[in-house]
Amino acid sequence: MQSDSLIHSSAPATSTNLRDNTIVRSLRLWSQLDVIIQEDARQQGLSVNGLINTILRKYIEWDRYVEKCRFSSLPHEAFREILEIVDDRELAKLGGDLGRRLPKDLLSLWFPKVRLDTFREYVERCSRYDGIGKSEIRMDDGELIIAYFHDLGQKWSEYQKAYRTEEVKTIFGVSPQIEAAKNSIITRFSYPNQS
Repeated sequence: MQSDSLIHSSAPATSTNLRDNTIVRSLRLWSQLDVIIQEDARQQGLSVNGLINTILRKYIEWDRYVEKCRFSSLPHEAFREILEIVDDRELAKLGGDLGRRLPKDLLSLWFPKVRLDTFREYVERCSRYDGIGKSEIRMDDGELIIAYFHDLGQKWSEYQKAYRTEEVKTIFGVSPQIEAAKNSIITRFSYPNQS
């Protein structure tokens, strides 16, 4: 098989919206890849170009970083079964321990400075790509609110509560208010002014 090779590139189009800034780039694909990409694009209701941009965006925002951290992939059902056999207190303790250690290191991989805006982007990327849960983030009257939804039950909510509590304390030096339910947690904290 031949390797992919760049054939043509032209100057970026101009726009005020970064997503509208595009370049025309032609590249050679292995024929098997082209067949799969065309079929997947059709099934997802996307153009081939749209699917390729989605794939490249995920690589830029997620894959190239998590490969450095040695993230693991696991079927959802297997993860759920592992959660079921772990002691509740031990799982919450692990959440707190990891919440103190991991987030600042992970954030520093993605962003040169850890700030509120980069923290929000980090949470959004995890929500978009980790396959475990989905987050909605909003700011309201000087307070950041993160609603996190999953289908892994109360144990995972308690783990996430412990993790997020220590994450926010470690990064921002404030104690968040967190409500945990069976398949969700809501985190609220007042964030420091950032100039």
